[in-house]
Formats: sequence, C-alpha cells, structure tokens
Amino acid sequence: MTQPDLVSYSLVLKSCIRSFNFDRGKLVHSLLIESGLKLDNVVKNSLISLYSKCGDWETANLIFEAMEKDRDLVSWSAMISCFANNHRKFEAITLFYDMLESGHYPNEFCFTAVIRACRDYDNAWIGRVVFGSVLKSGYFESNLCVGCELIELFTKGMGDLDSARKVFDRMPERNAVSWTLMITRYAQCGLAKDAVDLFLEMELSEFVPDSFTLSSVISACAELESFQLGQQLHSRVIRSGLALDVCVGCSMVDMYAKCATGGSFDESRKVFDRMPNHNVMSWTAIITGYVQCGGHDYEAIYLFCEMIHGPFGQIISLFLVY
Repeated sequence: MTQPDLVSYSLVLKSCIRSFNFDRGKLVHSLLIESGLKLDNVVKNSLISLYSKCGDWETANLIFEAMEKDRDLVSWSAMISCFANNHRKFEAITLFYDMLESGHYPNEFCFTAVIRACRDYDNAWIGRVVFGSVLKSGYFESNLCVGCELIELFTKGMGDLDSARKVFDRMPERNAVSWTLMITRYAQCGLAKDAVDLFLEMELSEFVPDSFTLSSVISACAELESFQLGQQLHSRVIRSGLALDVCVGCSMVDMYAKCATGGSFDESRKVFDRMPNHNVMSWTAIITGYVQCGGHDYEAIYLFCEMIHGPFGQIISLFLVY
C-alpha cells in the first residue's frame, strides 16, 4: 500500500484547520507520528496552528519548544498568536521579546497577536511601546488587522477613545469591520452621538453596514432617545434584510422602549413579537423595557413567566438557584 508523503499530510492538515475539523487534524498528527517521516517547518507550524485553534496551547507549545533552532518567523508568529488567543497574555508578550532577542523582526501577524495580548489595563503600556514599533515598521499603513487591534488596544486597554479615533482616521484603507469596530466602541463607551455621526460617515462611504453595525448604532439612538433617527434605522434594517436578526431585534426593542412617548410600548412589542427566534437577551430587553416604561408591571411579570416556561427556563432556574 502506498504511504502518503509529507506534502500530502501537510495539505490534509491545512484542510482540517481551515474547516475547523480539529479531531481529524489530531488524527492526521497521530498518523504522521506513526509514519516516521521527518517533519519540516511547514508541517510543524501547521500543527501549532491546529492545537492553537482547538484551545490546546500546551501541546502547541511542546511542538514549538521541540523545534529549537529550526524556528522561523512563521513559528514564532503562530506561537505568539496561540498564547494571545488562548488568554495567555504574559506568555505571548514574553515570547514576543524572546523572538526579538533571537534576531527575528516581527511581521504583521506578530504585531497583531502581541497587541491583542496587551488589550488590558495592566499590559496597555507595553502596547504603547509596541505601537511605536508598528509605526516604524510600516505595517500600520499596510495592514488592516494591525489597525483594528490598535483601536482595541486604545479603547479596551486604556479607555482612550481619542487615540483610537486617531488610529482609525490614519488608516489608509478601511473595511466594514474597521468602521463597525469604531462605531461599536463609541456606543459601548457611552459616546452615542459620536457613534451615530461616524455611522452617517460610513453611509456616505462605499461600505455597507452589517447586523453588528446596525445593532450598535441603534443602541446609540436608544441612549440619545432619538426616535426619528431610530425609525429611519428601522427602515434601513428592513431594506437590508436584517429585520429577523436577533441582535438587531434586541437593539430595536430597547430603542423603541427608551423612546416610547406617552407610555406607549406598542412599537417595541411589535418588534419583539415579529422576531422568529428569541434568546435570553431579547427576553431581557422586552421585560426591562416594560419595567422601565412604567405602568406595565403585569406585562413584565407575564413575559417573565413565559420565559421561565420556555426553552430558557432551565437557564433562568439555575440563576435563581445560585
């Protein structure tokens, strides 16, 4: 029987990673060990990525450590990304500096990963240092992912929306993800007007807002209690074919509840009733809306009882127990 060669194993392994078929990827790894073939860096780097994506950073690190002097830039990038994506921030940052000492200069993937590891209060100062290196490297001007991670660094790690906006404005190229990211962070940090203004800028650009964009800007409208703009966005949602999206629906329920006039809650309830599927967020949005609107305590209690007896009843019961 003909035995697969290393190239065949490598192709199958990459296919398993792309299709998120991690169990099959682990099986390929077992077959590779049994084959006795000498693994090259391409296969070893793929194995690091495989175990990284399935959350097994320990096995990924064992493979990386065994490579010793054979590690290339891809190996370092893969392992730093592995640590950063699996909540091992200290290890990711430490390995980044180990890579620099080894004589390798980071590429965009290294920068993206180490910045991701710095997106908290304790490590944000390291992120600023890395930011200086990014500017010198030229990757800030050439890579969207680096720019998006920098926005996250300044918003999540430092609460510095001004610097995040400067990064956004300096990005030579933007896509729908970068627009949505900046709009969402404005909305989450309580800068509702800035979120709406940036959304209107996005509308004038070539990019089409998705469900995440619309959900964020509708939430901003709710905070501003801007009923007229909220109605316009509702029409935009319908034209976009996103009226049945759960996240958008939750935002619409919340917006109409906060913008309700004269105690009327009809529009909010209509949006809720038209949603084909409900989750804990949508139930919470409608119940909270009734309570905050005032004079609707019976409806809030009735909906809560419906929620308890529905598919989410067991989840709610666990919360009540604990």
